[in-house]
Amino acid sequence: MSTGNPQFNQKPNLHEASTLSEDKTLNEGESDEEIFKNYLEDLKLKPENLDKKILDVGSASAQFGKWVNEHYGGSEVFSLDPKHESDKIIKRVKGGAEAIPFKDETFDLVISNGAIPNVLQTPWEESLEVIKERIRNSLFEMMRVTKPGGEIRLGRVSREMDPSDHPVFIPDSILNTILEELKKTYAVEIEEIHTPPDIYNYDEPGGEPQKLIGKAYLIIIHKPFNPNTKSGS
Repeated sequence: MSTGNPQFNQKPNLHEASTLSEDKTLNEGESDEEIFKNYLEDLKLKPENLDKKILDVGSASAQFGKWVNEHYGGSEVFSLDPKHESDKIIKRVKGGAEAIPFKDETFDLVISNGAIPNVLQTPWEESLEVIKERIRNSLFEMMRVTKPGGEIRLGRVSREMDPSDHPVFIPDSILNTILEELKKTYAVEIEEIHTPPDIYNYDEPGGEPQKLIGKAYLIIIHKPFNPNTKSGS
């Protein structure tokens, strides 16, 4: 396996007006309620959609889960993050998306707002083969812990318009290949919703946008009720 890909090894001269810099889930200085509202907006969720068992993958400080668990009696949110220690009181579990420490078909809804989507971008230190395997492992793990009839929601996933123009995002071909594998394995239905603002190349910070290089999407993966749709079953 190669140690890198020339196109992706050099960080581009791009003013970070992309989903990474605008990502609301960085949580700096934001209250639990503000994070909660950001999640609803970015993941197109309504409060009435929260009456279920939910896993927040890449939850950082677990602010979304804490707010929901405190204010919605019918909800149960578990927060998963590799950088924060487990805490039974706020239902935070230490762990990563590639090896989720829960049993099969545990959750009605699995979400990631700006965490798993970031696996799909800025790969300057890893080969495309490694990135592809990380994405595959993460999405298949998320599918494994989702109940039949449940869904996965990935917020602010960036799609590159022209892979040869700017090496910021993983080529669509990699994500598309893995989504097709999910369709064949689980017979899932996949919905993509365009979620502006779009991503532009800038000559300098604060300057005018020069060229559209990517668009951001909410990806919703619907797992069918029929448990026999999984190949090999």
